[in-house]
Amino acid sequence: MQPNNSDVSFVEKTWKLRRDSETAFTGLRSACEEDLEYWVGRTRETLAWKDQLARLGNSTLSYNCLEFVVASYGRGKTLALLRIKRDALASPGKCWAFYLTYVGEEGLKPRDFLTKLLLAADLDGLAKQHNKNELLAALSRIPDRYQDAHSAFAAILMTSTARPVSQPDTAQDIFQTRLKRRHDLANEWLSGQNLTRKDAVEVGVVGKVNRVDSAIKCLLALRILLKALGYSSMVVCVDEYEYLFGIVGRKAAAPHLALLRHLFDSGSPDEATGTAMANLGLFLAMTESGWTALNDMGQREKGLGGPVSALLERGHATVLPSLTLDETRELIAIRLRKDHTDPASDPILPFTNDFVAFVWEFTEGNPRKVYLACDVVVTVGLRQRVPTLTADFARRVLDAGETSSPSD
Repeated sequence: MQPNNSDVSFVEKTWKLRRDSETAFTGLRSACEEDLEYWVGRTRETLAWKDQLARLGNSTLSYNCLEFVVASYGRGKTLALLRIKRDALASPGKCWAFYLTYVGEEGLKPRDFLTKLLLAADLDGLAKQHNKNELLAALSRIPDRYQDAHSAFAAILMTSTARPVSQPDTAQDIFQTRLKRRHDLANEWLSGQNLTRKDAVEVGVVGKVNRVDSAIKCLLALRILLKALGYSSMVVCVDEYEYLFGIVGRKAAAPHLALLRHLFDSGSPDEATGTAMANLGLFLAMTESGWTALNDMGQREKGLGGPVSALLERGHATVLPSLTLDETRELIAIRLRKDHTDPASDPILPFTNDFVAFVWEFTEGNPRKVYLACDVVVTVGLRQRVPTLTADFARRVLDAGETSSPSD
């Protein structure tokens, strides 16, 4: 239903909110990088991660880290990873950082984690940061031991830099089509798919990424490539790692966890070739139940020297706390500035201290719940033209089970 003129006047003049902004309060969805403006508090945790990034970014230091980001749903573990990724990319130490979600199918193998990582590494984005000569020089640093990985990386990286000159349009189209096909075949090979003999020759590969050891070779070659391009570290942010236990079960999870330990232990230089590699930072987010399952596995191994207890000794966990009252106030203010005609001014609607206290208690300081509570209360407030958000109004709305759907 379209708002009438008086509704528009009230929204724009009284709340100083764009007339179409009711749709901005849309409720539940997955967090993305645009939502980093809602990252509030957690100062101690953020500083600790930055300290790890500084160590990873030290080009004179061989240093890997394994960090577990632990939080129940809605407490910001996805935003934490996105914040770590952003800080890594902006760090003076020059880190190459990327994000992936650990979601797989039944029968997931340790190799699959590595192929997901290789595809998420964004080689296309990497190519855009460097010219052709820089890429070729870096590729030449990859030892012959990793020739297949060299060929696959070259097929991907060179696609965005190759530019045919003095050729008819038809010839250019054929050339670019062939490059694109080679690029796509290389990605298929890195994902573990089997190529035909003809396609393998096209990419320049002989073997397959069908086992953990072959996938590890590709990862080591990638770290060598990044180091040659001037990156001190590769930072991998993996979300929803607890899915591992649901997909393969606790008993079958041991090889996956042993792989993490192996990756952590693979410091620079490369043990097989003596070639310098980028440091490796692994930041894994999981729920509190997933973290409990992991620790239970470690306890059962105690004294036996199993892979899980060894992994836990190498890693460090950060459990994201609930928001404090002041942090909740900050998040509410940020959320209520959404679509304001003057983002630098006060929130679209005044709110009282008792409103903040009620939302904090109602949500138990869970950031996602605070976010959603604001959506619901603001949407209803828009309809009812309330001048101020109070605890009484919020209690009536939330206890009544109102939704934030604009069509209600």
